[in-house]
Amino acid sequence: MNVTIGIGTAFNYARIEQFKIAAQKKIAPKKQDSVFESIFKRNDEALKAQNIERIKGKMKSGQRLSFQEKDFLRVHAPALYEKAIKIEEERDEHRRQLARCKTKEDVQKVQSGKALQLHTEAKSGAEDEETMQMRMMSIMVENAEFASSKEFQELPSEVEEEKDERKGKKAKRNLKGMPQNVLESYFKNMKHSFDKIKVLKTEQSQAAEAAQKN
Repeated sequence: MNVTIGIGTAFNYARIEQFKIAAQKKIAPKKQDSVFESIFKRNDEALKAQNIERIKGKMKSGQRLSFQEKDFLRVHAPALYEKAIKIEEERDEHRRQLARCKTKEDVQKVQSGKALQLHTEAKSGAEDEETMQMRMMSIMVENAEFASSKEFQELPSEVEEEKDERKGKKAKRNLKGMPQNVLESYFKNMKHSFDKIKVLKTEQSQAAEAAQKN
């Protein structure tokens, strides 16, 4: 709102001054258009720089950029656009590594490994401080988001996984040690139980339909 008012005021002032100068010097207003255009050009550049700084601040805080913001950088700040794309790709790859983890401890290993990598690169001075801040915050925010996700909450710990593994092996050993005729009887009884449950559900469904009709 303030920016719009400011531009409108600048417009009115510029036109008034334009006609004053034209009257004084007897120059046609059209020849003064360059003065008006330069004012608006300076305003555009100021707004552009302001928007670039805002997007930089967003990147430094680890937030993802919108499509519109990336497109704006592509046109007006190509170097920063390239940096934003690389940071986004690095973040997406880190997320994929987290998603492949089988336990909570695996997640911690991936996170620690990435933190060590970034710390080593920061110490080497290969990249400027601002870029490293953007990369580090991007990964930190991604770690926090993953830690609060249902996907992470459902991951077992290594202790829980070992227990499940032992149970699975025990069940396999029990089945493996059974004679063939016992195994056949076991699966036959299982199938019979499932068939009975299926018939019972059908009967219950039919009874419910009959009750609704009555």
